[in-house]
Amino acid sequence: MGINLGDRICLVADTRVSEKNPVTGEFQTKHDDMLKIEALSDTRGAMIASAGNAALAKRVLKALNREFKGKTIVDIRVGIVETLRQVGEEFGSIDRFAHANFLIAGVDETSRKKISKERFNTIAMGEHVESIVNSSMASHFADSLKTTKKGDTELTLPLNNTMLFSVNVDMVEGVNVDDSQWGDALVSGPTMTTKEDVGDEEIAKLEFDNPTGGNPQDRIERDSMLSVAIASTMTRKYEWLTVGGAYIPIQVYNTGHAVTLPRKFMSYDPVTGETQEVSAHIMENGKFYRMDEHGSKHRLQLVSELNSNKPKKKKREEGGELQV
Repeated sequence: MGINLGDRICLVADTRVSEKNPVTGEFQTKHDDMLKIEALSDTRGAMIASAGNAALAKRVLKALNREFKGKTIVDIRVGIVETLRQVGEEFGSIDRFAHANFLIAGVDETSRKKISKERFNTIAMGEHVESIVNSSMASHFADSLKTTKKGDTELTLPLNNTMLFSVNVDMVEGVNVDDSQWGDALVSGPTMTTKEDVGDEEIAKLEFDNPTGGNPQDRIERDSMLSVAIASTMTRKYEWLTVGGAYIPIQVYNTGHAVTLPRKFMSYDPVTGETQEVSAHIMENGKFYRMDEHGSKHRLQLVSELNSNKPKKKKREEGGELQV
């Protein structure tokens, strides 16, 4: 899942890998040790989250890393359809029913963040917002409002433009891209991607509220917990049985930096009011590890690394039997 905000993009992905049973056709859990969010190598801060056919996802990542080396998020957005159309044509001879979904986030340093004035008024002036207490964002929005002229439909924030878009690659339907605007949430699962209404209150909390004390680390932690809760709620809504394990939240800021706070997370179900521990992960020397219920560490493998050290598994991977 990805949420488009003023100064950052919130990304969340699970860690489960499932394997298709050749007899029943059903997917069964293989392991919970996959890190599905990773940086596109040698790009200027672009991050990608993957879901769907594992072999196809790995090929897509390889193609993007090759074609957009040294490029920006704007270059990727402009050229991605043609690049992935070629990947689809090649992969279709291996598995003509494969599909994979991606969320791509990054920062365009050449443009400023624009948001819908109507959307801003709906979220910021709603009854669920008593006041804008995030002082840094408050000043940015205030400056933008001062320079807005009558009849303007957009506010321009004095911040680098954070971008988030989804990409669906399907052997039958081809390549489809959907852009997001400020306040949008893109939810991507193993079978589909949708623009989801997660609620104005949740967007307002992420954008405008500061935890007590205003500590930046507390805010990152609060944002991570809320975004994980929203993602787990979406998983239950769409009954994605191959989504699970730990949830990893990563925030891509308008400075180009990606931030996460490894820890235990609790999901919150707004329907039942129940909470549940859904994630426990740590990071050491730049690598992610999942902590199981016994306290043992399991290193999380990147989608781009899938089976890279197991040549004998190549045939299975190419057969499209694994799903991330």
